Amino acid sequence: AREWHYRSLEPGILFEQIIDADYELELFLFHGQCRMAMIHLRKPGKDGPVGDGYLLYDPHWNRLEPGNYKDSGLYNRSSPGVPPPDPGLFTTLQELCGSIDHVRADFMVSSGTYYLIELTFTHNAGYPSMLGPYEEGLGRAWR
Repeated sequence: AREWHYRSLEPGILFEQIIDADYELELFLFHGQCRMAMIHLRKPGKDGPVGDGYLLYDPHWNRLEPGNYKDSGLYNRSSPGVPPPDPGLFTTLQELCGSIDHVRADFMVSSGTYYLIELTFTHNAGYPSMLGPYEEGLGRAWR
């Protein structure tokens, strides 16, 4: 299994309500503080939403260039971007995740409502990273 910490869990199926999300938000947290955000954009498709590239933001919600040149074609330069989450979300995450050295909090965002979908400890699940040179800075935040 790619994610070794799940290997002892019994496989199963979980059914959830479908969220018609505008985008997915991934927040990279270190001791509860957001150090980077990745946005996975969506657009309408014939059979439902399809991917429309990604965006990267620093903790102050400044847009960053694509992290990995191999994935630069997936980076959506034409997108106007997305607004930053309400500061209350970051306060709640600080309270919830402040004692955890590193976790990624993932949300589906639909019409301004944030739905927590996952807290994960393996932010790429063994797949190549789209963060490229930003990985080193995130590593320094992991103290």
